[in-house]
Amino acid sequence: MGYSKEKQQKLVSALTNVGALAGSNEAGVAGGVKGLGMSLEQTRCEQEATQVRDGLFKVAVMGAFTCGKSTIINALVGAEILPKAVTPTTAILTFIQYGEDESKAKVYMADKVADDGSVIPGECVEMDIDEFKEKYKYTRADEEEVAETGTVRRFAEVKYAVMRCSKRLMEGGVTIIDSPGLEDKKIATDLALNIAEEAQAIIYCLPERGSNSDDRAYIEANFRNCPNNVFFLINKYDLVPVYEREQFLDKVKTDLSRVFTDAEGNFNADLYSRRVFPISALWALCAQTGMIYDQIFQKERELSADERRMMLEGSMFRPFEQELERFLTTDEKCLAQYQKCFAQMASTWRSARKQVEGYLNAYEADISLDEEKRAECEDIIADIRKSIDITEATFDNSSLKIQNKITEVLSGCAEAIEKSWDEDMAQIAAKIDVGTFEYMLNGLKQINPFGSKEQKKKSMERFVGKFITAVTDHFADKVTDYINDNRVVIDKVVDECQEQLNVSLGNTESLFRDLSKKVTDVSPEVGESDKSWLQLAISTYLGDYSAVTKGALEGKSNWVEYIKKTLFNTIWQVVLISMIDGGLGIIIALAIEFFQGKANQKETVRKILASTKESVVAGIREKLVESRKDLNKAIAVKIGDKKREQTDAMRSRLQDEETRMNEIISARESHSFNLEAEKERFGVILDAMFGEARDAYSVVFGKELCLDEFKGF
Repeated sequence: MGYSKEKQQKLVSALTNVGALAGSNEAGVAGGVKGLGMSLEQTRCEQEATQVRDGLFKVAVMGAFTCGKSTIINALVGAEILPKAVTPTTAILTFIQYGEDESKAKVYMADKVADDGSVIPGECVEMDIDEFKEKYKYTRADEEEVAETGTVRRFAEVKYAVMRCSKRLMEGGVTIIDSPGLEDKKIATDLALNIAEEAQAIIYCLPERGSNSDDRAYIEANFRNCPNNVFFLINKYDLVPVYEREQFLDKVKTDLSRVFTDAEGNFNADLYSRRVFPISALWALCAQTGMIYDQIFQKERELSADERRMMLEGSMFRPFEQELERFLTTDEKCLAQYQKCFAQMASTWRSARKQVEGYLNAYEADISLDEEKRAECEDIIADIRKSIDITEATFDNSSLKIQNKITEVLSGCAEAIEKSWDEDMAQIAAKIDVGTFEYMLNGLKQINPFGSKEQKKKSMERFVGKFITAVTDHFADKVTDYINDNRVVIDKVVDECQEQLNVSLGNTESLFRDLSKKVTDVSPEVGESDKSWLQLAISTYLGDYSAVTKGALEGKSNWVEYIKKTLFNTIWQVVLISMIDGGLGIIIALAIEFFQGKANQKETVRKILASTKESVVAGIREKLVESRKDLNKAIAVKIGDKKREQTDAMRSRLQDEETRMNEIISARESHSFNLEAEKERFGVILDAMFGEARDAYSVVFGKELCLDEFKGF
């Protein structure tokens, strides 16, 4: 089946034209026949067309700042759209989408949450591409801030940016998501829980030295049990000496073995061979552009045909590209993406047909909208406006209720940890094997008390590794148990908010039916509504994107995973910091005491763990305040998005209903109104809609689409 530029363009054209026929038809489709004035349906078709134009398939590129993500993306695209530099350059989440204008970038600022819980949408700023790259590049000062705080505050104001590219990969319908470096812990968590969940494929980049501790921690936390959509690229493989490559690849396999081991403990060697690729992105890019920087003459020179062929082969990039394309173009994936487009066209056609039935019923039944009936309609319209305002307020109140309940739960977690500290420490001490005298002596020798903070951190990571593993494993289980115990409390609040919103939305829907009945004597069909859409909305943003299709039951469990991960990351960071920064002198003193035989192994462990209590609990409280703000903002933003989506749609629908009412009134009062001509226009519109969908179906699937099949999409 595959994706292609031709299919993409045909789908965009069909969606745009179907929307135009339902709406204003300024596009001049079907001989310029006047559209049905359904602006809501036209907007939905245009939004779907925009998504197709921007890319049906999302590929997220992730990794540390210095792993060569920019070069890998340039090699994928086949051109230097992202700058290469000695220092890291990508600092904000960037979507690279299809488009001819490559000279501009759009920066979408983050939404802000007001004190009352309402969300203020962020603005979109357009700038020249060079200005964008300069303004949002990652500096040494940013690097220091990440080391100190775990994030870069000035980038928190940006939601994401969009760059355009007209190269082959983008023309075929692929959007590349260029992520900031995963050293920023908050961004790393957001990526794992949001963007990466939405991507069809994830490319995780590792440098030639292989995975570091941050990489391993991130991979362990987010990629387990053989995820089929994650590709690991070991970049700069050309820098690994030939005689070291076999040993190096064995190490990579060991580091990634947990990823490709299923829940039963079986290692999937076949999947590993199709998802892990040592490459040279620079060689691949040079081979594709035909240019290389000559180190001897300090300038760029053109490559010969033989050099290009040899560099491409030596880059080992092509096998990865082929596997990625094979993965993206499976019939299952393409079918799901393409059918979504035809489902929108079919939905618009059905709504248009219902609209036509209403018009014809009003005309043929000679329904008269006298002054009294018009006044009744105006009263209903006023009630609809009030109902929409009430719905907006209900959304805001629901957001605050959920945020407050989550605040209680997070605060309670810190209280529970402090309360059971001694019991927890006893359990952890029993699990820890400190190791032999040689292990502790070697660990002590590696710590230079006069070294830089970064040197101490690296040394202490090695030295207290066993402590950190035991403590974080224990608290991960504790957090899981705590959240599971309290999940029913959160779910109850969400369910209450859900019910209130469903009542409000149901009241508005009922008023719309009353208005339609007054105007056309035909009530719109009402399908079975999803009573758990709020759970799914939160889940989509904070947990598993697939919850939208899996249903509300799993939606509940998945979005709660976000809270678990927030707590786990908080505790992990606090334990690490307290042991490295606050506990350095204590651990050295205890190690010396142990060497001198003044304490046995268990007593040393007990003292180390006890010494961390004050700093860990205080740190957890402090970090939970930050996490709570981030979590509540995420919920407020998501519910705010849903509020705008729902209320904007209702206001657009109300405008359409008023337009229809005025057209029917005008037609009944016009002496020149021609019912047969209107019937012909309606027939042309519905036939043209189906014709657009049928032609697109032929291009996409290579077979004919019948009307009955189209109706059932």
